[in-house]
Amino acid sequence: MDTGRRRCYLKAKMKIKMGIDFLMTVLLFLLMSYQITGQELHEWFGTGMLVLFLLHNILNIRWYGSLFKGKYTLLRTMQTLINISVLISMLCLGFSGVVMSRHVFAGLPIQDRWQQREPCTWRHLIGDLC
Repeated sequence: MDTGRRRCYLKAKMKIKMGIDFLMTVLLFLLMSYQITGQELHEWFGTGMLVLFLLHNILNIRWYGSLFKGKYTLLRTMQTLINISVLISMLCLGFSGVVMSRHVFAGLPIQDRWQQREPCTWRHLIGDLC
């Protein structure tokens, strides 16, 4: 009985993870259609993407625990480097999005406004390598 309950929990967790991944994919396409959606929707979609990205990392927290276990092959090393690069890039994009916000986070007292171009350029460079 306990095994069945655990199996049901794991299935539900997997469905949640897949749903989050699907929503992130949809939001990625919506974020790339800035000319159609406009500034305000772009900010809301970006906020949703950041929240889903953080939730995705929380649900997959065991991956971080396995970083120091096992043997590192060339493939595993490359995958780990790409994943960590994407993590850093997304955190930079989220930060710059909050700082540059004109609608969603406009009420925050942030004086130092960063240029969003630099983190975006790094993200595109990393994306082109994959």
